[in-house]
Amino acid sequence: MLVLTRKEDEEIVIGEGQDEITITVLKIQGSEKVSIGIKAHPNTPIFRKELLAKGNERRKRKDPASKTTPQDIERLIEAVQISTEIEENKKNMINSSNEYNCYLP
Repeated sequence: MLVLTRKEDEEIVIGEGQDEITITVLKIQGSEKVSIGIKAHPNTPIFRKELLAKGNERRKRKDPASKTTPQDIERLIEAVQISTEIEENKKNMINSSNEYNCYLP
């Protein structure tokens, strides 16, 4: 295991190019808690270890929720983004059509 010491706002880079992962120390709170930021390619799965352990427990119990894959989550996020864009476009169309209404006597 490689052990590094970092201060706030310092970074660690793992890999390079499209596989590059950058870890930034955002905040150090006392001696117990460190907030980090992780930059990685969108297709790179990033999990907290304790959540992986819970996921493994679910799979052992054959819980249907455990069959959710990172790709499923990406598709859901994409669908929500598309839905949001559609709603924004509708609002913009309504607003722009209201601006150009002409009323003839």
